[in-house]
Amino acid sequence: MAEIIATLTFTKPALNIFRVLTKQKANGHEMMDRLTEMVYFKACKLGLDSIPCTLLQFIAFLRFKRTDENIVEYIIIVASLLTSAIVTSNTVMYMTYIKDITITNRAVASDIFGFVPLSGIKHIICKMCMMSMTLMQLLSKCMVMSLLISLKKRFFFIFVGLELTMYFLYKLIMRDFRNYLPLKGWASTVSSIFVRASELIIR
Repeated sequence: MAEIIATLTFTKPALNIFRVLTKQKANGHEMMDRLTEMVYFKACKLGLDSIPCTLLQFIAFLRFKRTDENIVEYIIIVASLLTSAIVTSNTVMYMTYIKDITITNRAVASDIFGFVPLSGIKHIICKMCMMSMTLMQLLSKCMVMSLLISLKKRFFFIFVGLELTMYFLYKLIMRDFRNYLPLKGWASTVSSIFVRASELIIR
């Protein structure tokens, strides 16, 4: 009941962050730990809200015709676009950061996690580099998508379809398509498609 109330009142993301920062353990019946749950919620928000909104703002920016009379509107559009891009990039960066500094992840998969220094100037520089790289990648991808939509919407759908198809084929060949959640039958397939598609959008 508490989880339903938190979701309906839009306080679930804040609750997830609180549980991760305070290192609360799962009660035992959950399908995933607290960190994975937070990452899933953030991934859903990014894939279904933040990144599409940034793309729409980029399209509005490209289609806006700047003149001396509407310079204020132009500044507002640019500021809104940059704000959305920075907030979205920070969320993506935080997901990578929090997964990397988790002790369990560093112990189990030391070849993947453990690249972020835990303190000092190197820690600050690493986070700044992660943020800059994420921001540039987001803006460049939104620019490409916006140009495709501006040219012809058909090109956009063809590009996205080919990208998803190639990504799914890669996951199938690597035997990494199925999501690890303990689901069966069609629920596992639908969950895997949704998760892998979200991964591709965020990346």
